[in-house]
Amino acid sequence: MHSGGGPREGAGRRVLVIDDEEPILNLLREHLVKCGYEVKVAVRGEAGLNELKQNPFDVTFCDWKMPGLNGRQVYETLRHTNPRLCRRMIFITGDVINEPMRQFLETEKLPCLTKPFALPELRAAIQTVLETK
Repeated sequence: MHSGGGPREGAGRRVLVIDDEEPILNLLREHLVKCGYEVKVAVRGEAGLNELKQNPFDVTFCDWKMPGLNGRQVYETLRHTNPRLCRRMIFITGDVINEPMRQFLETEKLPCLTKPFALPELRAAIQTVLETK
């Protein structure tokens, strides 16, 4: 038995990845699909919000820093339109987590993965979010 997630791990679960870096989108999509998740990707915050309006997702990965709407703006918009989805958000960042960002993540009790992250960290973050009601 290998330690990677099998195709049943994500069966029936839908994940949205919002990131302006295509290599990140492709990597996450490829890995999550192998674990059985149904994955949609959006290259901009606006496109991500559109997806979230139209489709139910179990988990949303969102880059913190993007042109147009950034991760926090996506989150704040969701807080007003669909607060339940806010609880299922995982931020990803290529930056060092600064103090205002750390405080925001702590206050909102949101996970954040720092690029480059290991794939087991990614799956652990998904499991944590899925266990949150």
